[in-house]
Amino acid sequence: MLIKILGIIHLPLLQYSPRFYWLFLQFGRWIVFLFAQLQVKGLTQVPNTGPRIVVSNHQNNLDVVVLTIALPLQMRYMAKSELFLIPFWRQIMAWFGAFSIERGKGDIEAMKHAEDLLLEGNTLVMFPEGTRSRTGRMGRFHRGTAVLALRSGATIIPCGVSLTDKVKTPFHLVTRPPLALNVGAPITVMRENPNNENVASLTEEIAKAVEQLLPREYRRKNTDAKSVKA
Repeated sequence: MLIKILGIIHLPLLQYSPRFYWLFLQFGRWIVFLFAQLQVKGLTQVPNTGPRIVVSNHQNNLDVVVLTIALPLQMRYMAKSELFLIPFWRQIMAWFGAFSIERGKGDIEAMKHAEDLLLEGNTLVMFPEGTRSRTGRMGRFHRGTAVLALRSGATIIPCGVSLTDKVKTPFHLVTRPPLALNVGAPITVMRENPNNENVASLTEEIAKAVEQLLPREYRRKNTDAKSVKA
């Protein structure tokens, strides 16, 4: 009810706030420490300079929290436009460093903003499946991540998040469920103009890298099939 009331009030859209990000980071760490058992592997492989794209499978909204508190990076986020419909949430998302993208519509403005952030040396989090998996298994990857990486020369940091799909409601956190994050070897990308061939090739390389970080039951049903969406 409070959220609905606040949603009626017009609030100015503020910019990214490092202070708010820091507060969210500390709050998230305490929540996960108290209500989950998070195992993280591969952090030593995370590059600490240059533009980077953190790429992960997507099972649960909790994935964002896991990536944010576990990776030693200050990151920016693409988020579905529906999350920005309520002014209150739009302001919170902006403070957090998220920006809106219209899924499935070729949002050129959002892609340009993402490219600009990368060229400034920022780190961007992307879920190339475009939505949460309904089965827990990794789905097909959209090509947008590869396009941004090629245009900016950003290093890809593949991540595999597992067991968050078991957290169906916040009440499941009472049992302190296990969660896992595996970080893979970074993929160096040379800056060049994207075309159908290099975009498809890089997208599949990214998908395979993420898939190898997941338990077998979370991998694609047919790993021989191409996992690329236009």
